[in-house]
Amino acid sequence: MPLENGVPTGPSTARTMLSFSSPFTRLALHVELDHLRREVDGFPPHLWSPDRLSGVAPSSYTMLALVSHRGHESDIMSGPFVATPYLESCPYIRQILASFEAPICEVRLRWLGPRSLGRFHFDRHRLLEDRYRVHVPIYTTPHARFYCGDRNVHMPAGTIWTFDRMRRHAVFNDDLSTARLSRDIAQKIQESLQYPGQIKVTVIRETRAVEYAK
Repeated sequence: MPLENGVPTGPSTARTMLSFSSPFTRLALHVELDHLRREVDGFPPHLWSPDRLSGVAPSSYTMLALVSHRGHESDIMSGPFVATPYLESCPYIRQILASFEAPICEVRLRWLGPRSLGRFHFDRHRLLEDRYRVHVPIYTTPHARFYCGDRNVHMPAGTIWTFDRMRRHAVFNDDLSTARLSRDIAQKIQESLQYPGQIKVTVIRETRAVEYAK
C-alpha cells in the first residue's frame, strides 16, 4: 500500500455497508503502550481543540487531529485525507497506521476529562459506510465506559477495539478522584504559600485534571 505523508492511500474496494453481529469487537492486535504514551505526552494541552462531540464544557473533551481533510483542523468528513504536521512527530503511530494496509480516513487523539462525556450519536456519514472505526485507549480509568447499542464496556489501555458505528454510541468518564486530588493540592498551596499571581496544578494519573491556586 503506497504512503502519502506516512498515511496509507489508495482506492477503496466496492462500497458495501458493514454489518456487525455485536456492538463491540476487541481485536487480537498488540500495541506498545509506552511508545504510544511517549508520543502523545509530547503534545502540550494548548495544542488540543474542543471536540465536536463534547457533551459538557468544550474544554472537557478535546482532540488533536493527526489525519484530517486536507491536513487541516476541520470537522469535514470527506477527502482528500492528509496527515497533519502533528503526525510527523509520531513515528510509532505512523507505523501502526501503515500496519493496517488500508486507506486511512480521520485519525484523532481525544482526551475526555473527569465527569465528562462525548454525547450519544450515530456515524451516518456515507464516507464511513464501508470503513471500520478503530479505538485504542492510551490512558484510562475503570470509570471510563463506552456505550454502544444496549451494551457498554470498559476498554483497558493498550487494547484495540472496533464497534458498530450505526448504533447509538457515546463515551462517559465518571472519575472524580483526579479532579478532587488537583483541587486539594491547589487548596494546600493557597493555605501554606505566599506568591504573586496563580500556580497551575496539573495532576496526570490515568486522566488529567487542572486547578489553579490563586
